Amino acid sequence: MADIKLQKVLQQLKDHESRIRELERSNVSSAPFKKDSLETRVITSEKVSFDMSERAFVKKYRKEMSGPKKFVLLLSYLVKGKIGKEISVDEVEKHWNKLKSVLKAQKKEKMEFNSYYANAAKNNNWVDSKKFGFYFSC
Repeated sequence: MADIKLQKVLQQLKDHESRIRELERSNVSSAPFKKDSLETRVITSEKVSFDMSERAFVKKYRKEMSGPKKFVLLLSYLVKGKIGKEISVDEVEKHWNKLKSVLKAQKKEKMEFNSYYANAAKNNNWVDSKKFGFYFSC
């Protein structure tokens, strides 16, 4: 009885070993490994042009951005990329409301300005604020 069980286990091990060898020989190992899109995103150092119109700038760079990142994007356009230049959150909100249709990524999405975006950007150290209601790019 023990011999029969031992033979079954040995046969299963041989089957598993042959499957492993087959996988190693197949093209699966040579196929490109797909990682999550967030991990494989390549950051390129592209020269950002602040010379284009506000709508074109936002439309070009807004892809795959969350609300706080879009806030930073718009703020950086308004200060023309100058680090340390201060701008009021009311000014950013005014421009945001003009660009709602360009800022949204999906048709059903509503891109109303939310003060959470400014707070999240500050918490992530993307912008700074020395006084209430004013932000500047870092």
